[in-house]
Amino acid sequence: MMRRFILTLEILFVSLFLLGFSWKDYRTIAHALGGMDGKDYLNSREGFLFMYEQGVRLFELDLSRTSDGVWVCRHNWNDSMGQWDGNGKKVLTEKEFRQSKIYGKYTPMTLEDFF
Repeated sequence: MMRRFILTLEILFVSLFLLGFSWKDYRTIAHALGGMDGKDYLNSREGFLFMYEQGVRLFELDLSRTSDGVWVCRHNWNDSMGQWDGNGKKVLTEKEFRQSKIYGKYTPMTLEDFF
């Protein structure tokens, strides 16, 4: 799985340079796929699409693994971000992760969803 991920990143970077990507054209990098509504570290579908619509084309995303081993777009499991009751660390399953909106309104994504 890790080899596939590294290969995907390599293909992405090589493709960008072969297509004539210029870092000068894009000076903003959206951290955690972009925030919105005063929220940071969302790594959500809505945050990504919002920033893309604003013209951002460079994105950083965070990856964590669910308890059943699926890579998801999430900074870490230390903060519930509204996906479970209470505070403190909890590692969700993929199903729990997909079914729990971030802060009750943003769509969580697996790495596969992002691609």
